[in-house]
Amino acid sequence: MQRTARAWVLFTLCAVALLAGMGWTTAEALRLEEQEARAWSHAGTQGAIRVALGRLEAALAPLLAPEEARPYLHYLAYYPPPQTFESPGNPARDSSLLLPSPLRDATPRFVRLHFEVSPDGDVTSPQVRGEGKKAVGARSLDRIRELVSIFEGTPLSQQWAEVEVQQSRVLEGSNLQGGQRLQQADAVQQAWTQNEYLARNATQNFVRGIINKQRNDDNRALVDLAVEQGPLRAVWVDVGEEPELFFLRRVAAKGRSWIQGQWWDWPALRSWLLEQVADIFPGATLEPARTPATKDGVPAADAGRRLATVPAVLSPGALLSPDPIGWSPTRVGLLVTWIAILAALGSVAMVLRASLQLAERRGRFVSAVTHELRTPLTTFQMYAQMLADGMVPSAEARQEYLETLKGESARLARVVESVLLYSQIERGGREVRTERIEVTDLVDRLLPPMSSRAAEGGMELVVDHGTLDGVAVAVDVQAVEQIFLNLVDNACKYAADAADRGLRLDIAPRNGFLEIRFSDRGPGIPHDVRSTLFDPYQRAKRHEAGPVSGVGLGLALARGLARALGGDLELMDRDEEGAGFKITLPLSPAR
Repeated sequence: MQRTARAWVLFTLCAVALLAGMGWTTAEALRLEEQEARAWSHAGTQGAIRVALGRLEAALAPLLAPEEARPYLHYLAYYPPPQTFESPGNPARDSSLLLPSPLRDATPRFVRLHFEVSPDGDVTSPQVRGEGKKAVGARSLDRIRELVSIFEGTPLSQQWAEVEVQQSRVLEGSNLQGGQRLQQADAVQQAWTQNEYLARNATQNFVRGIINKQRNDDNRALVDLAVEQGPLRAVWVDVGEEPELFFLRRVAAKGRSWIQGQWWDWPALRSWLLEQVADIFPGATLEPARTPATKDGVPAADAGRRLATVPAVLSPGALLSPDPIGWSPTRVGLLVTWIAILAALGSVAMVLRASLQLAERRGRFVSAVTHELRTPLTTFQMYAQMLADGMVPSAEARQEYLETLKGESARLARVVESVLLYSQIERGGREVRTERIEVTDLVDRLLPPMSSRAAEGGMELVVDHGTLDGVAVAVDVQAVEQIFLNLVDNACKYAADAADRGLRLDIAPRNGFLEIRFSDRGPGIPHDVRSTLFDPYQRAKRHEAGPVSGVGLGLALARGLARALGGDLELMDRDEEGAGFKITLPLSPAR
């Protein structure tokens, strides 16, 4: 028993260790698979964001490039024409002729107003005529006044200084080596997208330079080489609920500098830009970027979603969750592995159980057979020795000894026969020779040996059956006789102390079977042994060392024979005292 317990404990520990390791491996594999799926989904989202940003930059370039290359003279309502010549090499005389600005009567798309702020702080616009003349463009005049009121709270010089600082930081960040930028980022993906912003910013500046040169070549006559035009810088100014977008540049000449700029219609521009990427991100938004794009040379966390031309951040909105992984190769492999491991553990458990049962049965067999053979062998040895030595002079005593030896030899024969017969049944080598026989004839053949065996044990057999005429079964009569003799033997052994020493046999056909109920009035079957009642070489502990002989094969042998005949042997639940068994045998169809 201890060996069995140790074997199961060892098996359980090994199984738990194996399952724990496999469980950890499964959890890690699923976690890595989900992480990979999220990474692929994130990479797809980042790719879509890059496409959207590229589309927005391409849409903004034709709007901003002309303003970047616009000559400073266009910010005057009227400006003197370029120098003219009366003939080759002969300049024309100075003229008071002035040309109107191209911005005087029309403004580019999404631009509310072009304006210029003098060093003295005066604000003028080419869309409004000078003082003393009739004002044109009343709407532009109102915007001039609104513009002045906007810059009253926040000096334009302060806004301009902040813009120049931010732009210098962007340029510094764009000049960093790629390896340095990667080291400064928190993650490779974040650094990649942030560095992409720097690359887009540098590319945008390069494109602006090319377009600027092109426009300067086309407007060479309007460009004064003594005047320095700086690049346009975007700036946000808080006005009411939504900030206003301005593009400013510094113009310097002869030691003086002033600011030129455009006031953009941000709501309209934002709506138009979002339409450009609606097919990629239907719920996207563009929010003003208030924080610097870089700090100490390190791009901001949202740099990967910033526009290089306009300080705005693209928010893609609600993103689709990753597609369900489903039955991926990893999960199929894990499932197959789990099935294989569980099947292997089940097989090992079954083999271990069978091995332990075999070892336990072998032990019970040796113990039972040894105990059952010891008494008759001892009697044989003693009586044979006494007879051989002439210690029994009386003829009557010798006859009594011989009768005892005969009974003990029969007992030994029954033990050996039972063991051999059960071995044949267990191996499937027991041949069952069935014959069709009337039930009445079968009962007539069974009653004499059963009654004789019951009488030897001091019991009386009582048979109760109804009409059995015409009812027949196909059985092996010797096997059926062995079944009932084993039941009678058990009843005589375990119900010998019962007050009612009757053995009852009820016979009746039911549901295609001949049902035979055998019962006694003994102490019955204890509940703790009912589960192992039909196991071979299994006896109740209270009888293992008691006077009741037996090897524990009677019921196992009886059930094996009944099932070999196509029937069964079962223990009945009884309300009254005693043990009861039900034997079923298949009926034979009428001829």
